[in-house]
Amino acid sequence: MGEYQVVYQTRGLPSEGGGFRTRTFLKDAEALERWYTPEVAKDYLIVAAGIMNEATAIALCMQTSFESNLGMIVAEATNPTTGEVNKRDVVSSLKRLGLAKQFLEQNL
Repeated sequence: MGEYQVVYQTRGLPSEGGGFRTRTFLKDAEALERWYTPEVAKDYLIVAAGIMNEATAIALCMQTSFESNLGMIVAEATNPTTGEVNKRDVVSSLKRLGLAKQFLEQNL
């Protein structure tokens, strides 16, 4: 039997990190109701919630599109003050997530 998990994704355009999926563990459905406030719902959309095994939750997270992954990577590597993108951080994240080959195929 699995644990109570919530798979959710960011709202917004893929180029800005929208559609990026991740998961969290909660005690139960009541904890989800307390966590998923209207304020949270502005930024996140619940994809699935309930008792599920880890493999199912991970499979749902793996459905994040390449564009959403790349948007999130760039957003995280961008200096909020200057707007400058740290290219080393982008490359490092692409490699770490196994997305470097896909990035090169789509951009060459």
